[in-house]
This record gives sequence, C-alpha cells and structure tokens, in this order.
Amino acid sequence: MKIKDIHPNTIYRYVGNTKRDAFWFRTGDTVTTVPSPRSHSDNAPNNHLLVQTSEGWDIAVGTRWIDHVEVLRWIDNARGSVVHHGDQTLDLTFQPQPFQQHSQHLLTYSNPFSDERWLDGERDALIAEWGTEYYWDTTGRPSLVSLGDHVGTVPLSGVEGPFDETEKAAEQLVHRAEVAETNARHAEKSAAREALRTEAKSFLVTTLANVPDALVENTSNGLGNTVERAQKFGVSDWSLDYEGGYSGEVDTETPDGDSLVGLKASTLAAITYAWQQVYGDASWEDIAAGVYERHHASEEVKHITVNVPSVDDVEATAERVAAYLPANYVVVGHETYRTRSVVFVKGTDRAGWTADGYVLPRLASGLLTATVDSLSRKAVTA
Repeated sequence: MKIKDIHPNTIYRYVGNTKRDAFWFRTGDTVTTVPSPRSHSDNAPNNHLLVQTSEGWDIAVGTRWIDHVEVLRWIDNARGSVVHHGDQTLDLTFQPQPFQQHSQHLLTYSNPFSDERWLDGERDALIAEWGTEYYWDTTGRPSLVSLGDHVGTVPLSGVEGPFDETEKAAEQLVHRAEVAETNARHAEKSAAREALRTEAKSFLVTTLANVPDALVENTSNGLGNTVERAQKFGVSDWSLDYEGGYSGEVDTETPDGDSLVGLKASTLAAITYAWQQVYGDASWEDIAAGVYERHHASEEVKHITVNVPSVDDVEATAERVAAYLPANYVVVGHETYRTRSVVFVKGTDRAGWTADGYVLPRLASGLLTATVDSLSRKAVTA
C-alpha cells in the first residue's frame, strides 16, 4: 500500500509478521509517514506509518507517548470467547482497544471490584444484570506502551484496507447465515444417520434375541453369551458394519460384519426364521426325537435403557427404577461404562401399561431419562 491510499479517519489493518501481532486501527485527522527505523540514510523513503512516538521521560509521569492512530478491536459475539460484560450491546462493531485487557471470570467468594466477600445474592444479581459471568479486566494506561507490538511504526506494505464497519458487519452476517445453514444440514444428516444406525442396532439385537435355544446349544463359538445379553439387556456385542469405515454409511442390509465365523446377521436372521417356522422353540432333544410343535405366534419384548444421573449410585438408581415399573416390566441389570452408567429394563406391553405410554413418562416424573433401544420377539408354542 502507498501513502496516497491511506486516508484520515479511516479503518485499516496491519497484517502483522512473525514478531508482531496483527491489529486494527483508525487513522486520525492527519496521516504521518516516516522512514524505516532501520534506515540510516537521510534520503530514505517514508515507507512506514507512524503509530506512536515517545516525547521523552519525566520522573513524575514516566515516558509520555503520543498515539498517531487509534487501535481497535473487532467485536463478534458469535465467535471466539464467551460474551463479556460490556459486549452485550456491542456486536459486529469496531471499538477502541483497551491498553491492557484480560478476560476474567467472576470469583465465587469475593467481589473483584471491592475486594470484599460477596453479600447474599450480590453475585447472582450482578450476573443477571450483565447476562454473563465474564468481564474485561482492563488497565487504564495513558498509552499503548504495554502493547509493545503497537509501539513505533509499521511498514506500509503490511497495511491493508480501507475497511467499512457497516460492510464488514454485513459480510459477517452473511457468513453467520452460511454457517447456520451448514450446521442445519449437518444436523439433519447426522439425525438421519443416527436413525439408520439405531435401526441397524435394533436389527442385530432382534436377530440375536430370536436365535432358538436349540441352535445356540449346538454352537461353540461364544454365540450363547451374545444371545443371552441380547435377550436380557437388549444390547448387541456385535459391531455394526459401515461402508468405507466408521464415518461411512451404516450397512442396513447386512449391518454386522462377519462376527459369527463369517456368518452375516441377515443370514442368521433367515436361519432363525426358517428354524422357527419348522421347530418353533422346541429343544434339541425334542427335535432329535421328532416331538415338537410349530411356532405360530410371538410377542414383542421391549428393551429400555435408563440413564443413571452422574451424581447417583447405579445400584440405588436400579432400585428406584424398579419402584416405578408396572408388573409387566422388570429391571434385568445395570452396567457402568467409562463415561456413564445405565440400568436395563425389559418387558412387554399390556393394556395401558406400555413402554411409551406409561414406563417412560413414569420414569421422567422421577427425573430419569430413558429410551426404548431395541425390540426382540419371544417365541410362543401351543
């Protein structure tokens, strides 16, 4: 940039370099340029913008600095740190940069403005008035001396602009709208993906929970334990299969990848269906003896996961959950993971005693969140 391109009372930005931070500034009524501070020639060109000069040193007041530009900060409450007291009514504007500024959080035990302990309700009242727990702690010095990067001059080649506050605000609003639209699309895609994932997980649980006992008894590859957990807790030890890795789409047709000696979950489901059509839930001994009845009916078993509040004991919560349940639903166990604990419930709907119509609302009345995670079918013979 050349000196003719820098106008009085106009906003510009110094881009900074490896040793000096970038900053916004507004020129004053006059624009002053000087040779480079590293120049030793009297004929050196004026290719640096004068930012600040020292007018000597006085024992009483110290060094006296004169500012030739006003350093600014751009306030965008939708980005960066949390909203601070003093910024609530300011957004997408240029404001004078305090000479020394630090983000502070209101202490819980004392008032930083009086150094005395808070009176009852005083801190809460201040937060309600500000709308935030944060404030700017500024040091009011007569110059920019504390910000060494801003002292002296800056090369004209490192200045860009001019900038119009209104135009910059309009551009930022467009950017916010684009970000919001992108986030909305991402949320919609994530919700759809999670719905498919839930459907696929339910398929796995249903497939495993329906495996006939006689089939399980004749396997020796750990299928029994997996089936037991699916029937009891409504969870699957088999991992979902994704197309192209975890970030890809869930394979909803054969969501499990070769977990049972190369056998897909969909294949196991087909075997189970055919088995039940012929043998129902007959034992292997009855099948071998030719004494069995065909499977002819089924009822839906719902598996419910109850989240244990982070401050509660999992066993105490399991007892509390049991107290909320009707006779057709029971607590079947609980587990503690790295980040949370859950209580497992299972049962079948009876008349008005349903999972969605009674159990979940009843648990919610006790501030317990729960979801129906999967369904399984219970074979019934005549």
